Amino acid sequence: IFLEIVSRTDREQDIALNLWECDFTHISFYVVEEEEEEKIGYALPQITKLEINYDEVTNQFLTKEKIRFTDKVIAEITPEELKTLKSLIAENNNTIELDVIITTLIDVLKKIKSEEMIDSLIEILELCIDNNDFSNACLIVNQLWNYADINLITRIENDAMIATFAGLPDTLDDQSFNDFVALVGFFSKKSVPSFIRILRSIRNLERLKVLQDRLAYICQGDPGPLLEFLKSNDIKTLTSVIVIIGLIRNNQVIPNLKTLMLHPSPSVRIAIIDALTEFNEAKIIAGLLNDTEEEVRIRVLQSLEKMRYPVIYQQLLKTIKNRNFLKLSYNEQKAYFNCLVATRDTRIVKNLEKILYKWVLFGRQKYMIKRQLAAQALAKIANEKAVEALKKGTQKKSEDIRAVCETALKFVDKNLKRE
Repeated sequence: IFLEIVSRTDREQDIALNLWECDFTHISFYVVEEEEEEKIGYALPQITKLEINYDEVTNQFLTKEKIRFTDKVIAEITPEELKTLKSLIAENNNTIELDVIITTLIDVLKKIKSEEMIDSLIEILELCIDNNDFSNACLIVNQLWNYADINLITRIENDAMIATFAGLPDTLDDQSFNDFVALVGFFSKKSVPSFIRILRSIRNLERLKVLQDRLAYICQGDPGPLLEFLKSNDIKTLTSVIVIIGLIRNNQVIPNLKTLMLHPSPSVRIAIIDALTEFNEAKIIAGLLNDTEEEVRIRVLQSLEKMRYPVIYQQLLKTIKNRNFLKLSYNEQKAYFNCLVATRDTRIVKNLEKILYKWVLFGRQKYMIKRQLAAQALAKIANEKAVEALKKGTQKKSEDIRAVCETALKFVDKNLKRE
């Protein structure tokens, strides 16, 4: 690239600029701009030439390390090592690209349909699955997918085969996992229960989510294969099934989900909330707002915020104004205010002003968090009345009110600049 740039004859080319844009790692250069009236003398620095006798240096090294080329090299190898080496050589010599064989067999099958050819492809398919070669397995199934009379998946669609997949999602590399998920997509609804049984062994939550989504795709809106698992005592299996039901979005399962609203496990109740959110069932979700577990209550508030449920406004405001609100964790308090803003009630700015400007004699430090959240809520609303309320707060005598209002206004200005 360097030679190409400096060899250009076009006078319109800026060689210095082109070199600079290349950002060479091992080449640096200087630009000397000559003026008509002043001449600048530039010469390469003098470098001392080193005289090195390489033969002498090499001989010194060989003498130091006691190396003599006249000595015979004896390669010692045990019989076991020799046997292993022969096996490796034979294995490498017999290695043939499977995709070439597969493509050839499929091309022949297009012209001549024979049981021998199909049996060969089934044998190769099982070999690929055994070796976790899901790329070639997908190639075989995909190429024969349009043949109504040839369904290779039925040959491997059984509990025993699917059970062998249990540890794969946690151990496969990314590309192999993607190929594995693609292969799973070819399975039918009857295989869904078998896949559900292996979900509890998956530790990688991201890959578990991908498989849940793929199983929802296989069900094609039919929750039938999943309903029996709603009685499972295994929490991870139960939550996975609830997630898949939510992804299917079939309203017929809502009564089944309602029966689990009071399940003793918080993770199951959270999964129920997420599933009902997909069905936009805000009224049912609001019933868990007084749950005994904080993480469940926060998830309820987050779901209602997502659905912008206006009916809950008064209940939220009542809780925020209550003295016990200060006993809640910061995360739950913040979730309440976020949910309150999402209702878009016409009275919200006025009520937030009252919370922000409230005069507090005792517990001022605890109440400071509520002021801060009220100011942040006004900043999120950011309409004319909300901004006016924050500006008004900067003129208050209370140092606490002024501080939170100034910070909130900076947030508003920052968002306006982004827009």
